Amino acid sequence: MQQHTTTNNNNNPALSPELMQAVQAEVQNCLHTSVQCVTTEGAAKLLSVEPGTIRTYIKKGTLPASKIGKDYCILITDIRQLLNRTAVVIRMDKRFKSRAI
Repeated sequence: MQQHTTTNNNNNPALSPELMQAVQAEVQNCLHTSVQCVTTEGAAKLLSVEPGTIRTYIKKGTLPASKIGKDYCILITDIRQLLNRTAVVIRMDKRFKSRAI
């Protein structure tokens, strides 16, 4: 699976604007259904990353989750908050890059 993430200067995950829109739309769909949490695999699919990346986010505290058995339960609202934080980072990176030229 090809990863669509990049890293910024703070080593936080950053998604391309196109992927960000697609992921936000998918998260919106989840919010309008009865799904309130997803597994590590489900979160990975939503964010277009590998499940190992999701586990890393959880271990670093970037993405809150509850351990249930051998897997994690990740709230859709927490994924949405991660996306909102990432969107701010992307906007900030674009501002600084445009001024540096």
